[in-house]
Amino acid sequence: MTKNTPSYLLQVGVADRERLEILAELYNPGSQSFLQAELDKSSRSILDIGCGPGQMACWFGEKFLDSKVVGVDISDAQLAICEKRRNDLGVPNVQFFNHDITVEKIDHPLFDAAYCRFLLMHLEKWDGFFEQTLAACKPGGSIFIEEPAFPFFCYPESASLHRANVLGNQLSTMAGLNFDCIAPLWRYIRHLDVDVCAVKFSQPALTTSREKSLLWRSFHQIKDVLLVSKLATLADVNEILTDLDAVARDPRSLVGGLRVIQLHLKKR
Repeated sequence: MTKNTPSYLLQVGVADRERLEILAELYNPGSQSFLQAELDKSSRSILDIGCGPGQMACWFGEKFLDSKVVGVDISDAQLAICEKRRNDLGVPNVQFFNHDITVEKIDHPLFDAAYCRFLLMHLEKWDGFFEQTLAACKPGGSIFIEEPAFPFFCYPESASLHRANVLGNQLSTMAGLNFDCIAPLWRYIRHLDVDVCAVKFSQPALTTSREKSLLWRSFHQIKDVLLVSKLATLADVNEILTDLDAVARDPRSLVGGLRVIQLHLKKR
């Protein structure tokens, strides 16, 4: 989350903790596998941008014990969760700060590596992010980016999930955002002064009721904005939420999570 997203569409802190925990359970394995294969083991400083509740920053701290890990976010509510997580896990090599890197470079010696996941999808403009992130990294430093394609899908097909996807796209467009990041991101990085070291895709399957609850949990968070923007009526929203809850509870349903592009870029 960053300050140039005045229309950040989701909740933060304790209000969003359960949804973010489910996201982490689904996406952390793919992220960690990619990073373990690509991140130089000699890295001594790692920057986690838009660190949210701090799962990945603390994972960096546990796996790279000789490294200093810095997580930045602009939500004090998220950072409070980060601090508790760090203390509970006992990873003293991890620090968290309130900082918006899309506005200014972080006041810190240059980093060996920078990382973000599901951040660009919440930014209206990407120029500041890339300018300041590149400035924060050493020459030859690595930048790891994970961003999704949209939408969700399920089998058997769900008309309500399709409606929820359409409404999510309409809302993101109104906010000047693009949840369907892969194609524009791939075009964007071709014009940066970076080398593309690795590209992979990752996509989890949502099979349990808890995992599939991600659908209604995510839609529930945007319902008020949908109503205020008059993109949907209260009856529409309630019907979609009821149907998405039914999808989550149905043991026969299979939900496809968002497909994620995983990029390893190296600063020239």
